[in-house]
Amino acid sequence: HVSHDNEWPYNVYGGLQDNGSWKGPSRSPGGISSGDWQVVGGGDGFWAFADPKDSNTLYVEYQGGQLSRVDVATGESKSIKPFAREGEEELRFNWNTPIHLSPTRANTLYYGSQVLHFSTDRGDSWTTISPDLTTDTPEHQETPGGPIHSDHTGVEVFNTIFSLVPSPHQAGTIWVGSDDGLVHITRDDGANWTDITPPDMPRFATVNRIEVSPHRAGRAFLAVQRYRMDDWKPYIFRTNDYVESWDLLTDGTNGIPGDHWVRVVREDDVRPGLLYAGTEFGAFVSFDDGNRWQPLQMNLPATPVTDT
Repeated sequence: HVSHDNEWPYNVYGGLQDNGSWKGPSRSPGGISSGDWQVVGGGDGFWAFADPKDSNTLYVEYQGGQLSRVDVATGESKSIKPFAREGEEELRFNWNTPIHLSPTRANTLYYGSQVLHFSTDRGDSWTTISPDLTTDTPEHQETPGGPIHSDHTGVEVFNTIFSLVPSPHQAGTIWVGSDDGLVHITRDDGANWTDITPPDMPRFATVNRIEVSPHRAGRAFLAVQRYRMDDWKPYIFRTNDYVESWDLLTDGTNGIPGDHWVRVVREDDVRPGLLYAGTEFGAFVSFDDGNRWQPLQMNLPATPVTDT
């Protein structure tokens, strides 16, 4: 993720498998060197966000829902992971738990387990603002390895929220996708939720990323993958009308090959209908709102593109 500090170069944040979360400049005199990077979190680094009002305050997470607020200036780190209250169901956090800062409200965070957690004080306290937004399938929640020898590291946790996006256009509107094929939306801060799963959503697919159009509030895209069930097909869904209908923008014949599963889709900030897709084998672009796709490789090798 890139901070929106007023000064160039911008700061870039990201996680590394087994090597924590890092902060570094988008450019440096003579080129970016290893000495330009700073460790800001531990574990398997995943999401990392800078507070838009204070670039010294970072929110970083590592595997299994471990979440911290870090003060880069002092080095102080505070765990702010939400926990179930006494008598409540145990929380299920994905290995790669989604977190988002509100684009319309200061100090406000959203965090996903099987329910959506909401904080207005930078993670010092949390409120649950949704029911279970997954299929909540009991056989998906058994301990791997059985009763004799547990084989449970946390990566096996299923029936979880995998993607979430608060609308940049309307406060209180939040889009949520699960790792077992469901999509929900609230337009009133979680008081009411609507299941908006596309009718053609493959069973138990992972809603890998949700993109709300920067141009229109009711327009959104889903990047969906199902390769762990031996389904390599590309799935990109689009709605233009708050999900009165969904369109599948990938059929395996309109540019993205039928065995290139999709990790992310983005719409250009300036030009509506200019779309970018990251697949397991490279990047693609569409100039006509997803009707046709073409490679955006140039000298990029065949490699996973997980964000754009």
